[in-house]
Amino acid sequence: MGERLGLFFSVMPVFLLILSCSSPSTMWGMDAEEFSRQLHIRGPGMLDGLSLEPDDLRSAAFSSSGAGWYLGRLFQEAGKEDAAQMLYLLEWEKGEPPYAFPALRSLFELLLQRAEYREIVQISDGLLRRNPPSPLEFGWIYTHRYESLIGLERPRQAASELNALLPDISAAPHSFLYYKSVLAALTADYTDLEELLTPYIFVSDARLGHGRILEILEERFPLRGVPASIEPVLRAKTLALRGDAREALDILSPLLQEKGDLVLRYGMERPGEGIIADYFSAALNLAGSSSGRPDPGDNEALATVLQVLEDTTSRLSQQAGAPAAGNFRAQEMLLLYGEYRGRILLELGRAEEASAVLEPLFFHARDLYSAARSLSREPSGGFREQDPVLRFSLLRERLLWRWLDSLQQQPEVGVDDLVRPWSWVRHDEYFFDIGDEYISSLLQQEKWDRVNSLLNILPRGLQLRYGIPGLSVLEHTADRGRYRASPSAVRDRISQMAHDSSMPVYSVLISELVIARDESPGGMQQGSRVAEELSSGRVIRHLFPITRSIPYEVSDARPAELDAREHAEISEIFRGFLRFGMYRDAAGYLSRAEPGFEPDREMVVKGVRSAYSSGKWYQGMLLLETALNRSVMYSHGLQGWVSAAGDEEELLKLLFPLSFPRDVKMSAGENMVDPLLLQALMREESRFNETAGSHAGALGLGQIIPETGADIARRMGLDSFDLFNPGDNISMSSYYLAYLQGRFSTIWETLAAYNAGQGRVDRWIDDLPVDLMPGYLLQPFIPFEETRNYIRRVIESWMIYRVLYGNLEQEFLEELMFTRIRPLR
Repeated sequence: MGERLGLFFSVMPVFLLILSCSSPSTMWGMDAEEFSRQLHIRGPGMLDGLSLEPDDLRSAAFSSSGAGWYLGRLFQEAGKEDAAQMLYLLEWEKGEPPYAFPALRSLFELLLQRAEYREIVQISDGLLRRNPPSPLEFGWIYTHRYESLIGLERPRQAASELNALLPDISAAPHSFLYYKSVLAALTADYTDLEELLTPYIFVSDARLGHGRILEILEERFPLRGVPASIEPVLRAKTLALRGDAREALDILSPLLQEKGDLVLRYGMERPGEGIIADYFSAALNLAGSSSGRPDPGDNEALATVLQVLEDTTSRLSQQAGAPAAGNFRAQEMLLLYGEYRGRILLELGRAEEASAVLEPLFFHARDLYSAARSLSREPSGGFREQDPVLRFSLLRERLLWRWLDSLQQQPEVGVDDLVRPWSWVRHDEYFFDIGDEYISSLLQQEKWDRVNSLLNILPRGLQLRYGIPGLSVLEHTADRGRYRASPSAVRDRISQMAHDSSMPVYSVLISELVIARDESPGGMQQGSRVAEELSSGRVIRHLFPITRSIPYEVSDARPAELDAREHAEISEIFRGFLRFGMYRDAAGYLSRAEPGFEPDREMVVKGVRSAYSSGKWYQGMLLLETALNRSVMYSHGLQGWVSAAGDEEELLKLLFPLSFPRDVKMSAGENMVDPLLLQALMREESRFNETAGSHAGALGLGQIIPETGADIARRMGLDSFDLFNPGDNISMSSYYLAYLQGRFSTIWETLAAYNAGQGRVDRWIDDLPVDLMPGYLLQPFIPFEETRNYIRRVIESWMIYRVLYGNLEQEFLEELMFTRIRPLR
């Protein structure tokens, strides 16, 4: 391949001259527009019938702007890497912005993937001789070259080139520090390596580099030859990452005790990162594994950690003093290390000691937050950044969260003792897990009075989250009349819930229908009115799911505007991806584009519809959600998307499409399940990605674990199955859903079993404090947050699908909300 590339570079200038005088090129006898149309109709399989002769590839690459790069990516994805390599080269040599450098980068990545190191070195030799690019702007050229030189076992050449390029490492990009450290290890330059590790050790994504360095040191050079200050740090970090907490602590504790200022000096630079974070993380892991079954050696190691923390926080307290602009870093460290002490004590089950540590820290954080806010408002400019304000706000909430956790682990602490700290909660999301665990434990103990008292003191967001389920549980006890809140209070909560975007859709339905049932003899008529109102669009108006699905916070700062040339270049590349049907690539490119870039919304909507029409459901969904996330993240707004789609309903139909319609209709009909429920389940399981895989090993559209799939196939009488085949997966998911619906009495149990397993759900039902509870009340008793969130998402999506393609008739809502859980015993 190296000889072919050399010949290619020697003849290319002549070839370009000839080409510039010839007639326009075509893509295998078609113009670019016709080729794109055929590709959309026939899919990637069309590439199998195309000639890969050099002349045909050249003609295709020069047929239109950027064609070589787009076609190269298509061929590479299809496994035709030789053709892709040639197309990337052709696009690079055309030299047309904005495609030349992306094509070269794709070429380098492909060559590196194929371990064709000589080709990368050869190409970069010519590039660097002709016009050396800026290392800051095109660092990937240099780093690919260094990786190739390492692959060719020429690390000294790479180190020499890197030292000449960037003699001052203080201004070096991050990737260069990585290679400088790796090359120092490869060349046994331990002095250079030790110097590099001090600044590099705090970089949050440097763990891969440290592991590689340690691997080099262990495999190629004896550890005893490494300076003592490098070996323990590298070994301890790697041990901590592997989960060998005890060994890591045995190495790190003496180091921290010998060098008394290490925690202070390193922590002052980057609190919560690097060696100190690894040290405390190792301690937390060890404490968690020791809880309930302490080992003498573990206790000794943890006692050392707690002593280090106590000594450090004592010295920090002396340094920090009163809140002031000049000592915020020390104050932040004091709170962070105090929090670590509290967390370790909590993990060890020493809740009272943890409470004694965390309570004063919370009040200190509250004072610091007030001081930081006051200083940030000073017009003098003496306090320039508001970072401490945000950091102390988060620390204050987190410390309160830990403190409440410690209080709730103490049986003797009464509700009255919890009233004051709960009233200080400001950011509700920090406290959902504590509320879930605490309320669930109280319900399981049938402590209704404490539940009712707690529900009345929770802040608004938590009242909305827990109030209705809590009150509904109370309604189904013998003391219903005694503990039930007044109807007006419940209505006030419902009114707030309907406008609170953090609330599950079904919480609004539950509350409305509960009241409708309990009011006067006309309650059922009222329920009918509520169902009709919800079906007519109230769910969409009050709980517009687009903003609910966005994981980002909206930034107050507007991104810098791009100049016309930059915007045009980004738009051109993005449009090309859509033209060639490369919707996944378009989404990836959009996610990495400059913040100031806002794509043409109508072009995106057209691309999404095109993806759906060609059966690329996941790629279309990915493209749309990426674009919407971007609009929310950078404050571009969502109203333009509604206009681009036509109206709110049309935009929702793009977010909730009827995927794989033939397979879903047939499988749902055979198994007698609601096809819209099957759509909702696949949407939340995989976003319609037929090749999806999870960390637990679940595969395909319905995320079926292979072992479960084998059991389903046996029940269905299948000789073979492929979970990555949409037809097989939809059929098996539908069958399994129907089986679970037959086994359990409510959809809530069914979905819990689909996510967490039948055995677990059996145990949860067996532990319920009240017999014949409505199905939706199972949620507070599910200990897995993932399962609780999964049920919420699927039910919400199912309701949206019913609004868009069916309706939320009263019979459906009544069955959903009030079908009761049959006891197993």
